[in-house]
Order: sequence, then structure tokens, then C-alpha cells
Amino acid sequence: MIRALPIVVGYCPGSHAQEALSWAVRESGHLGLPLVVLFAADYPGMATAPGPRMPALDPGALDAAHEVTARGVLDAQQRDRRITVHGRTLVTSATRSLIEASPQASMIVVGSRGRGPVLGAMLGSVSRSVPARAHCPVVVVPPGTAAKVVGPECRVTVGTDGSRVSMLAVDHAAAIAASRSAPLDVICCTGGASPIPLTSDQAHGILSRVEQDMSRSHPDLQLTTRMVPSSPQAALIAASEESGLVVVGSRGRGALEQVILGSVSASVIRDASSPVGVVGAPRPGTPPS
Repeated sequence: MIRALPIVVGYCPGSHAQEALSWAVRESGHLGLPLVVLFAADYPGMATAPGPRMPALDPGALDAAHEVTARGVLDAQQRDRRITVHGRTLVTSATRSLIEASPQASMIVVGSRGRGPVLGAMLGSVSRSVPARAHCPVVVVPPGTAAKVVGPECRVTVGTDGSRVSMLAVDHAAAIAASRSAPLDVICCTGGASPIPLTSDQAHGILSRVEQDMSRSHPDLQLTTRMVPSSPQAALIAASEESGLVVVGSRGRGALEQVILGSVSASVIRDASSPVGVVGAPRPGTPPS
């Protein structure tokens, strides 16, 4: 029997984490998967230094960290008593802990503080770093979006440029939409600042391929395909206003390259009006989903 991989939600005190927890609990209940509430305690006071090479954890600080995790577990259980909830407390950075948990997760869920100061954008954040490097799909829940529920009246939107990772994103979005009897909106863009922008003929060919693939894999899916003459960022952010989930592919660029060049996924995560699912190319050694 194959063990079901849990949903892992990054948890910490704060309203953005509460929204991520709320979304993750609902998803766990829908999919029938266990939920892991993960708190990464990485702040001053966690460690003492009895010797130059012998740091030790401060017992009081560690106890306080476990209490934070326990509150998150209790909160999740009170939201839906049908699901199985586990807590995990790690003394490391939130980004590292979630990335390391991702090979044994079906999904990682994180909150987002939304548009932060310029320094935060330069240094990166959990909501940008984890989707770029995780070994499983990641859902980022921006402020005020946790209540959006994918279903017959609330669609899933996904962008594609015909690349392998973007077609994986389409497949992932289709599976989510089909499981919830939700419409799927597939967007292919011919504008923006891409070094090699798609022509209308290329976009038409990509969308035709999507329609053919979906007719075989999800024949009952309510599918819409659209060619949009704007940048992928603008098209997906606009579509997020009427969507329960926007799905994008991520090529996993490094942090510095994202700061210099930007990326569709980073822009959509920052400005979307719905939760954002990020699907990356499978990493070597990643268990099949």
C-alpha cells in the first residue's frame, strides 16, 4: 500500500500564516490527506554558546517554539476535526525547512505578506524562495484570498507558453479543476518582454495541443483556452480576480537571477488576488506524485 504524502503548511504567528493554515486545512479535508503544521524556529535566543564549537539549544526558547507549533495543530484540528494533523518544530530557517520537507509532501502551503518593502523584495522571502526550489507543488496564499474556493462557480486559471514545465502546470491545474467540477481557463500570451515572444500562430498551436490533450485526459472538463496579447504576468494577475486558484510553472531560477530578471511566477505571487499554485520541473530523486 502506497503511503499518502501529507500536505505541509508553513506556520508562524501572524495573520498571513492563519490564512495559509485555513486554506491547507480545507485542502486536506477535500483530498483526504494528513496535514503537517511546520514551525521553523529561527530567531535570536534559540541557541546558546557554551563553547566556540558547541552551540546548544536554549530549553526555554525551544519549549516556546513547541508551544507555537501546538497552537497551530490545535487551530487546524478545530477547523476540521475529520483530518489528521501532526506538528513539526525545526530549528532552522523557514525556507530551508519547507524545501527539505517537500520531497515527502504532496503539497507545500505558505502564506504571503503581500507587497512588502523594497528590501524584502531584494532579499527574497519564503513565498518566493520555496516555490522556486521545492520538490512538489507549492501554493502561496496571499492576504485576503484564503476564502476563495475552487468549484463550479470559481474557476482554475493556468498559463502556458508550450514549455515542458508550463504543460506540467496545465496538467496539474486540470486535475484540480476536474476533481472539483470547476471550469479551467488556459491562457497563452503573445505580449510582454520575453526575449523570444510567441507569435499568434505559435500560441494557437500551443492551445490546440492543450485542447487535444484535455479531450483525452479530462473529456468532461469545462475548458476555455485564450490567446491574450499581453504579458503573462498581466494576464494571470487580471484573471486571478475571478479565479479560485491561478497555476503557473516555475523554472526554478536562482534568487539573484529572479531579482535581476524577474519571473512570471514571482510577479503573480506578489500581485495575485487568489491563491497561486506553482509547479516546477521534477527534481532528481523526487517521489512520483
